[in-house]
Amino acid sequence: MPLAIEAEELSKRYRLGQMQAAYGTLRDSMVRTAARLAGREQALARDEIWALRDVSFTVREGEVLGVVGRNGAGKSTLLKVLTRITAPTSGRAIISGRVGSLLEVGTGFNPELTGRDNVFLNGSILGMKRREIQRKLDDIIEFSGIEKFMDTPVKRYSSGMYVRLAFSVAAHLEPEILLVDEVLAVGDAEFQQRCLGRMEDFGGTGRTVLFVSHNMQTINQLCDRAIWIDGGTIVEDGDPSEVVAHYLSTAHSSNSRMSWPDDESAPGDDLARLLSVRVIGEDGETIESADARSSVGIEIRFRVLRS
Repeated sequence: MPLAIEAEELSKRYRLGQMQAAYGTLRDSMVRTAARLAGREQALARDEIWALRDVSFTVREGEVLGVVGRNGAGKSTLLKVLTRITAPTSGRAIISGRVGSLLEVGTGFNPELTGRDNVFLNGSILGMKRREIQRKLDDIIEFSGIEKFMDTPVKRYSSGMYVRLAFSVAAHLEPEILLVDEVLAVGDAEFQQRCLGRMEDFGGTGRTVLFVSHNMQTINQLCDRAIWIDGGTIVEDGDPSEVVAHYLSTAHSSNSRMSWPDDESAPGDDLARLLSVRVIGEDGETIESADARSSVGIEIRFRVLRS
């Protein structure tokens, strides 16, 4: 399959405590040169943070790619670079196809306008023609489930209503590439399932989805592939179940083996005392993380004090 997204060594640097200029100035160059001559270049570098560092990956047409990682790992920055909301410090991303994105609640909405007016406004921002929006307006309203409030200014909407309307517009844009950040967590369970079903339909019709989420069950259910980002770099890229298992084992590490050196410290009573407990895989070896789809066992060793 041809490539829908091709990222090559994407990096994004932010300067802490300062406004990032869109272009370099003579003054900035002179300050950096003076700092370098005075040996203070490292002090300046400490005021910078790399949200992304040499991130490279490809996504094929029709593929559903999940992105996992802790808060601040660089996931949202990656989507903002791909949607050209922000420019990368270095590297490049090649996007082939019409892009629809849902990165932040109510992006592109005017709070003073009604929901109906914002459908036309937001649809136009996303690249839809007015005639196209009019043709799909009934479907957009029905999918959002907020028909009664379409003529109410969106400044009176709850965050959940914002998400419903924003996702409904983006979903009916019929993009070739859909980029979705963790905004669906605001919606209720019924609407989340409807949105996930819509994204599954996207993948089934040959469209590309890049989905950022902290819901590991959703990543396993929805995605064909997953990448794990940490510290602005890709730690792992592969099968969703394996990537999720490794990510969770790191994020929620636990001791899969415990033992007690003597009867006084061991749990039990005057009949028996535990010696050790461990979690084992199908081969009988101790495992640090378990896949819910595989068989696991609990091995318990104990000493019988009296029969």
